[in-house]
Amino acid sequence: MPKIPYNKRADGRYYKQIIIGKDENGKNKVKTLYDRDWKKLDKKVREFQTGLTQGVYVKENITFGECAKLWMDSKTNITDGTKRNYWSYVNHFTSLYNMKMKNIKLLHLQAIINDVEKQGKVSLGKTIKNTFLHQLYTFAINNNFADVDLSSKLVTKRYTSNKRRALYDWEKEGILKFLNASHSSPKMLKYKAMIAVLYYTGIRAGEMLSLNLKRDISIENNIISINHTIISNREYKNIEKQGTKTQGVNENRIIPIPPMLKKILMEYIETCNITDYLFLTRYKTFLTSTALMQRWNFIRKTVSKYIPNCPQLEFTPHYFRHNYATELIYANVPIKTVQYLMGHKNIQMTMDIYADVRKDDEKVNELIKSVWD
Repeated sequence: MPKIPYNKRADGRYYKQIIIGKDENGKNKVKTLYDRDWKKLDKKVREFQTGLTQGVYVKENITFGECAKLWMDSKTNITDGTKRNYWSYVNHFTSLYNMKMKNIKLLHLQAIINDVEKQGKVSLGKTIKNTFLHQLYTFAINNNFADVDLSSKLVTKRYTSNKRRALYDWEKEGILKFLNASHSSPKMLKYKAMIAVLYYTGIRAGEMLSLNLKRDISIENNIISINHTIISNREYKNIEKQGTKTQGVNENRIIPIPPMLKKILMEYIETCNITDYLFLTRYKTFLTSTALMQRWNFIRKTVSKYIPNCPQLEFTPHYFRHNYATELIYANVPIKTVQYLMGHKNIQMTMDIYADVRKDDEKVNELIKSVWD
C-alpha cells in the first residue's frame, strides 16, 4: 500500500497547505486544500500548482519577487547554467521584491540599471534590460500582472564589445619566456602547466579544469582526449559533465601534445605527484570561474615581468583558444581539421576566424596595397 503523502485532520479530511505569495508585512500567504479522498486531493494540488505557475490564482496584488519566481518556475526547458544566470539578474532587484508589480515605476527600474552601469558593467545592464526584464514583463502582461512593458522604455549606455583576437606577438614572447623559465614551487609549476595547456591545445577553460591524468592524457602517445567539462549546477557548485560545450559535436576530440607541452606536463605531474585531476584546488575541489579569474590575474602579472615596458595585459583564457585557431590557419591546416580540433559546432564558426586571420594578415594587406599603388 502506497504511503499517503498528506496529513489528516481530526474530521477525517486530508489537507495540503500551499504558499501563494507574501502579504504586505512579508509573511507567507497560504492556500489550504482539503478532500476526504487523498488521491482526489493529490489531483487538486497538482492542478492548483499548475494554475499558480501560470498565474491563474495570483493577480493584481502580486509582488515583483512573486512574479519573478513564477516566471522562473515556468521556464522548464533551460539549462542549469542559464537558470543560474537568470537568478543572478533577479538578485539585482532585491529592493523591489516586496513591491507590487502594479506600483513599480520606470524610475525604479532605471535607477537599478544606472547603478549597474556605474560599476562599469555596461554590457550587463543591457543584458538585464533585454534578456531578463523584457521576458519578465512579457510574462507579467500575459498573466495580467502588468499592463505595460516598462523594459522597452529603459535607457542603457551604448556598449561596444571587445573583438576576440589572437595574442599579440609581444604577448606570445612574454608567455614563451615564462614557459621556458625554471620554476620550482608547486604553485608556479601548476600555473605554468595551465598556460601551456591552453596555449598548445586551444581547449576551453572548463575543458582544461576537467582534465584527468588517468582518463584523458596519454603522455606515451602524445594525445589529450577532450570529452568532459566543468559546469555550475543549480546549487552553484562546480561539477563535471560528460560532453563539452557543444554537446553532441566533437564530443571526443583528440588533441596532439607538442614537445614543449609534454615537457611541462611531465615536470608538473612528477614534481607535484599528480595522480588524477590536474588542476584541483588544495581542498581537492574543482576551481570556480571566480577562483580561476583570481589565479588568472596573478598569471598576467607574472607574465608581464617577462615583457619589457609591458602595458596592462588584457588576455583571458579564451584569447589562447583564438590564438590556437589562428596558428593552425597560418600553418595551412585544413579548415575541417581546425573545426574538429576546436570543437566548433559548425564550420561557419571556424570560417569566421579564418576570415579575420586573412583580413589581418600583413602579407595579404601588402599584396592588396601593391595592386593599388
